[in-house]
This record gives sequence, structure tokens and C-alpha cells, in this order.
Amino acid sequence: MQTSRPTHVGYLYSHGHALQLARRAYEQACLKVNPATVAAFFAEVLNNGGSTHYGLGAAVEEARQWGVALLPPCVQRSTDRYVVEDVSELESRPATGAVRVPLTAIRGLSPRAARHILIARKAFGGFGSLLDFCRKVDRGVVTRQDLLLLVKLGAFAWTGLSRGQLAFAEQYYTGAAELLRAADRDPSGAASIEADFAEGTARSLDVEDWPLEVAAAFELSHLGFYCVAPHEVQRHAKRLAEEFGTVAIAELVDYPDKAPVSLAGIVTTLVRTTKKGEPMAWIVISDGTAAVECAVFPKAFEKLNGPTVLREGAFLVGRGRLAREEATGLRCFIDDIVPLGGRGAHLSAIAVAVEQRPDDVPPPTSLIA
Repeated sequence: MQTSRPTHVGYLYSHGHALQLARRAYEQACLKVNPATVAAFFAEVLNNGGSTHYGLGAAVEEARQWGVALLPPCVQRSTDRYVVEDVSELESRPATGAVRVPLTAIRGLSPRAARHILIARKAFGGFGSLLDFCRKVDRGVVTRQDLLLLVKLGAFAWTGLSRGQLAFAEQYYTGAAELLRAADRDPSGAASIEADFAEGTARSLDVEDWPLEVAAAFELSHLGFYCVAPHEVQRHAKRLAEEFGTVAIAELVDYPDKAPVSLAGIVTTLVRTTKKGEPMAWIVISDGTAAVECAVFPKAFEKLNGPTVLREGAFLVGRGRLAREEATGLRCFIDDIVPLGGRGAHLSAIAVAVEQRPDDVPPPTSLIA
């Protein structure tokens, strides 16, 4: 036995290594199929960047398939990690649990601002309202753009006011908070401040909330996935797949180089440039499962009817071919763009909701950080 060990030591190590990997995979599979632990399993998956092969958006969609709900960021409950949340207080309880999105996952919210909110919450024991939040945080750290970003992502849903109402009344809340800080030094003016504040915020109660599709568009742009109305979004995705033959961006990893593809999603990044003196653009399209960088070359760029068609926040279908590059990974070269929006568009209620906004609600494009 001793004499044969040196000969087979490599095989023995490989065998033991394989057994350990198999055991680890089995343990993770048990956590995934157990209703009591599936939410915690996906929370750790998301904390580690999602699916190794397909990315964060695909992991979120798989979590939904297993009955786990993704709850939007919340200044009262979110931490710096994806965490399992108690669903006993939710109106509609998910089948197997819920995971709360952390403040640090918000694109456009600086890490410094996220940390400051967590520190302020710990120091003051939470926030009583949006006014209380504005009063307690340092507005030099949490800027107005940060506040609007949190509002449009539903981080103040616990106040009982809708995103549209909060966005409309935000200027009153922030102004009143500054005045109340001054009143702390001179309490005699507090009564008049509260009266003016009540009169201004009362107008916001008549403001309708944004359509679910608009809220989903904001989440897709700043989180990379949807928290609200996933079924509504999926329904439109199916219609687009039938109309244009679109595929989920996460599935592009399975396509060969130079394969023709059609993608539908929102433009989350736009960089206009030129090539040989002709206008072109680099864009990032996201559909909730993943995101991909796309090049819109001059010929395709010329077909667009005006610069407003290609903008951040625009919904569109892009047709082109896939490019696999060792240095940059997957890219798509767009040959044709079909904008989804405008009055009479029947392909996407999401786009119609974005294009046809009530006049008394701050336009979503003005809130994009």
C-alpha cells in the first residue's frame, strides 16, 4: 500500500477534490430547494454578484421562479447587503420569502451617501417621515439628486405616499427640513413653518402615482433588474419576442460569434461619438436579465428620426449581430433600431407610460441621476 501511494497520489487528490466539490454542490442544491432556506440562498448568490455565467439579472429572475420576491431599496430597512426580510408584514406574501435590495446596489447613489444614511438611521433610531429624513441626514452628503433617486426607486414607500406624490412634494419636504433646522435655533418660527408645509404638501395628495411600467423602468436603469410589476414586464417581453424575435440579453452567452440577434430593452448608458466624421454612438441596453454594450454605427444612426430617439431611458429594439471579443467580452453591433414609444405605439405599454406622462408629475427623465 505504501509503495503504491506515490504512483496514485495525483488520482487520489483529484478524486477527493471532486468529492468535495460534489458535496458542496449538493449542500447548495439542498438550500435552494428547501422553502425555509431558498431566500437566504439567493441573498448570498446576489451578494456574490449573481450567476457566474449569466450575471445578476438572471439570478434575480431565477429567484422569482423559486418564489422569492425582490423588495426595492428602503431607507428604513435596507443595509449594505442583500438580506432576507420578514414577510409577515407584507400585504401579499411571497411563496418562499423575500430579499431586500441594499442601498449600495443603487447605481448613481454614491457609497458615501449610502453609508451616511445607514449611520444616521442607526444614530437616530430610524426616520419618521420624508421630512424627518431630510432633517436628520447631512444634505451635503445626501444631495437632492440622491434624494430624488431614492424616491423614484421606492425607498420611501413606508411613508404611505406614492412615488409620484413624494416626487411632487419633494421640494416642500427639503425646504421645510432646512427651515426646521433653523427653527431648532429659534423655535418661535416653527408654527408658521408647519402651516406653510401642510398647505404645500396637501397639493401632492391629488397627484396620481406613476404607472408600474415607469417605476420598473427606473429600477431597471438604476438596479439592473425589476422589483415592481415583474409579471407586467414579462408580458410585454413576450409580445416583443413574438413581434421582433427578441431574445433575453442573458442568453447571448449561448450564441456564436457574428450571430444575428434582436434585443429589446432600455438604454442605460449613451455615449455619442464620431467615426470618420460621421455620428455614431455606444449604448448599453438592459432588459432585466443582463446588459450588453452595443455600437450604433453611422448607417444605423442616420436612420433615426432625431436625436431624442436615442437617449438614456429610451425603450427600443436593436437588431444586429453579436461580436465576441477576448478583451471586451460580448458586444452587439446594431444595424437597425426600432423605437418603442409615442402615441399609438401598441408594442410596449412601458414606452407609452414613459412618453405620455401627466403634466403635474415631474417627468421621469428629469429625475434620472
